[in-house]
Amino acid sequence: WAPAPLGAPSVPYASWGSRILASLLDGSIGGGAAFLTLGPSQPTVPFLGVSFLTAGGQGQGTGAWTGSGWLVGTVVVAVLMQAYLGATPGKLVVGIAVVGDDYRPVGLVRTVLRSLAHLIDAIFLFGYLRPLWHARRRTFADSILSTQVLQTRRPWPHRWLDRGAATAVPGPLTHEALTAPRWWPAATALSAAACTFGALFSVVGTSSDGSYGGFPVDCVMITADDGLLHLQGGNVNLASNTVTETRLWITKTAETGRPNTATWTWSGTLPDSSRASLRVELLRGDGSTASINEFPMPDVSAHYMTVALPAGSISGLGASWTARQTVVVDGVESPACVASLTMG
Repeated sequence: WAPAPLGAPSVPYASWGSRILASLLDGSIGGGAAFLTLGPSQPTVPFLGVSFLTAGGQGQGTGAWTGSGWLVGTVVVAVLMQAYLGATPGKLVVGIAVVGDDYRPVGLVRTVLRSLAHLIDAIFLFGYLRPLWHARRRTFADSILSTQVLQTRRPWPHRWLDRGAATAVPGPLTHEALTAPRWWPAATALSAAACTFGALFSVVGTSSDGSYGGFPVDCVMITADDGLLHLQGGNVNLASNTVTETRLWITKTAETGRPNTATWTWSGTLPDSSRASLRVELLRGDGSTASINEFPMPDVSAHYMTVALPAGSISGLGASWTARQTVVVDGVESPACVASLTMG
């Protein structure tokens, strides 16, 4: 490709490298905050990017970022900074700002919509590479929301925060204000500290250890199964997969969410004309039915089968529960194999 004219000399559009660096710094804050609040089970933190520096990367766990008030607060602060200051902590450190065509921060609604529009940029990463050749260094999200990223430490204030700084300038605004607010250096220093601690808790002195355990709750046949398959027993296995990580001087432990399973065993066979399935009914401690799940049986000649139960199906039952496992042959349900557990 021929070199593209990357903007007029009077408008210093942010380079692609500086935008990537700012995203990595924001991602380190997200990764560090997720580790400190949720432990090794780290979700992808919205708006704070993905930390490529984090050992294992964000998004490797099953925890929800909304489960931590501190993490929610971190995301809210980053969103509001981007919306009304034009810069997240990472952008403050690098010295770039996201503004509209009027060179002001774009506000909350356009900021959130721009973040959602980045989904288009994420397709094959093509949109994120677009600033390398676009004349105004815009991603698709920037073009859709009419935003631009400038190399400046003096963006004009948002209209809600403008105390006459812009009205003193005759004519249209230039790409940056004459002076930065007095608190801007302090905000930059705090952002640099946050990025430093985030990076340290993402990459320095990281060690991990995992352990897996299962607690099978065996089921007992109340009545012998005289049907074609002759159900003989089974169990519900409560899985536990624990990961422990140490970063710097802090150690955190989390469950990775390995699924619980149910197993059936039988001794009979089926004619080719018959169809069979496996059924598990989960009952609460008061005897009420919580869920009924039925699974197709692909190969009856194996004489056993293990299936993963839906996520949360056991955890929502409470301290006491019962599982009734049966086989269904041509619509006829067998006697049940019953497993019960009372905690405490």
